[in-house]
Amino acid sequence: MEKSASKEAGKEVNALNGAMALRQQLAAIGVCLLWLFPFGCGFRAGNRVLIPEGYVGWVRIYYGETGAPRLPMENGKLLIAIDKSGEAHTSVDRETGYGSDEYFYVSSAGSRTKLKLRDIEDHPDDIVHEFTYQSPPKEVTMFFVGPRTAVREKPRPDIAAPI
Repeated sequence: MEKSASKEAGKEVNALNGAMALRQQLAAIGVCLLWLFPFGCGFRAGNRVLIPEGYVGWVRIYYGETGAPRLPMENGKLLIAIDKSGEAHTSVDRETGYGSDEYFYVSSAGSRTKLKLRDIEDHPDDIVHEFTYQSPPKEVTMFFVGPRTAVREKPRPDIAAPI
């Protein structure tokens, strides 16, 4: 009877040890996933995009172009200045993943007005729409700036062709 009781106690100890080992393994995996989460999900600082005041139309940002300038930083964000034709060219590769991008109209005096994004703030007067991304060999981000009604008036151009 004592042998049977000690066998049962041994089985319980082994089961407890196995459960504790499993918990430790799961905890270790959880810690690793939490540590890797920001890297695996592709978090980035985001961009600050400056668009000439009053511009209405398609905007294209061309990345990874040989001979094009690097993008400056402003408060931890890449600063992208769009020219009057609606383009920006940079030698920097496009960062992927979630980032808090900001879009501004910029006056000739340099003052900025933050623009509302469709499907983010989703207001009837939002002004940045229709995002499209092209991956290598030519990395391009394209979006429309202007009232929702103006999107229908200006057909979507080929993403890789100059505006």
